[in-house]
Amino acid sequence: MLKLACECDECGRSKADANHWWIVRRDGKSVAIEPLPEDVTLWPPQTQHFCGAGCVLRAVQRAMDALGTPLKALPPEPVTGQTS
Repeated sequence: MLKLACECDECGRSKADANHWWIVRRDGKSVAIEPLPEDVTLWPPQTQHFCGAGCVLRAVQRAMDALGTPLKALPPEPVTGQTS
């Protein structure tokens, strides 16, 4: 198995053995988030590498913002089963 050093594309942290890293691939308007394979030969091309959930979430938020389609607030759920 080939191993390669990499840095988080969000914060610059270097990968260590105990980190739980993720890869993010963007294909048009789709975003795929997957655990980072240990074997670099299995890394998909054109991916970004992130050291944890916080960095992934910030990157996904930026991707969503770049689409220019802000999320609308959900309407409140109706209250059922209440008696006055």
